[in-house]
Amino acid sequence: MSKLTLYDLPSKGHCRCWSLNPWKTRLALNFKNIDYKTEWIEYPDIASRLSPQSVPPTSTPQSPL
Repeated sequence: MSKLTLYDLPSKGHCRCWSLNPWKTRLALNFKNIDYKTEWIEYPDIASRLSPQSVPPTSTPQSPL
C-alpha cells in the first residue's frame, strides 16, 4: 500500500500544526498505525497545489451579505 499524504497548514509559531481537522486526522492515523507523510501548504497555495491532483473543493465561497 502506498503512503498517504496529509495536507496541513503550517503555523508561524513554535508548534507547526494548528488546524484542528488535520490534528484529528493525524491522531486517527497514528492510533491505527497507518503510514503517512505530512505536506505543508501555505493557505494561498492550496488551490494551485491541489488542482493537478483533481481534488475538488469541499465548499463553495459564499457571497458577502
